[in-house]
Amino acid sequence: MPVFTVAHLSDLHLSDPPWSGRLLLSPKRTLAFLAWRLKKRGRHDRAVLDAAARDIRELDPDAVIVTGDLTQLGLPGEYREVRDWLPMLGPASRVAVVPGNHDMTRVDARSDTLDLWAPWMRSAASNGKAVLFPTLHEVGDLALIGLSSARPSGLLSATGELGQAQVDRLAEILDRTGRAGRFRIVFLHHPPCAGIVRNRKRLIDIPLLRSVLNRHGVELLLHGHAHRPLQNWTEVAGRATPVIGAPSASEAGERVARYNVYRVTGSEAGWDVDMTVRALDAEKASFGPERSELLSESMDDRAQ
Repeated sequence: MPVFTVAHLSDLHLSDPPWSGRLLLSPKRTLAFLAWRLKKRGRHDRAVLDAAARDIRELDPDAVIVTGDLTQLGLPGEYREVRDWLPMLGPASRVAVVPGNHDMTRVDARSDTLDLWAPWMRSAASNGKAVLFPTLHEVGDLALIGLSSARPSGLLSATGELGQAQVDRLAEILDRTGRAGRFRIVFLHHPPCAGIVRNRKRLIDIPLLRSVLNRHGVELLLHGHAHRPLQNWTEVAGRATPVIGAPSASEAGERVARYNVYRVTGSEAGWDVDMTVRALDAEKASFGPERSELLSESMDDRAQ
């Protein structure tokens, strides 16, 4: 039976952008910069994030998923900084990334932003020339399907939206990978369930996404955005499907930095999924296991 391990981390906020007159071209970026500089700068620590990356390399998972907010403001210089850091997680063939709302505070040239992350956002439809969502990383029997909910929004808004065209392409990918017997993980930045975050931070078109998932199925849904560990369930195609939110992997304030590791094992009944939460031990400056749960048992309980 096949066995795969997948690491999931989110909301890295790894960049440290300097003040620039260019920020004045975008009121939202100016406000975001001031909020980060005055209140949030100490909440994320590159040393913590580097410790998470070392831990992931030691675990040597089959795949690594990053669900957005890798930058503070989405400036081209930050995209370059992230591009230079991402190899710390492992080879690009095993690392799958989607952007978050902080990565898309305004529209800049794709050649200066998303296309810099193209090696970690592989899409067959793009022919390697530009990023097109959904992205698809296939690792053995795993299908890692990345959605972009990131888009520029209002001054005090952090909403996300997928759009009809992206969801239509998702339907085709889910159908094709499902018929091939893949374990399908759909991942995005914003939570795909209502009520998890405040209205101004929500995913606008949850019903549109849910309608496609119900028709074509999915085995696991992953997200970030909330900066806290979350575990929810949603009914997809008649079965209970876990919806797991990872907190920030770089937290250095009151909250503890964490990321999740999933062990996916093929079985006669389908798939067994075991989740381990790995958390920062501040004294040791390293990550270690905090708790584990067999998600497939919870799925079975909910199906009864």
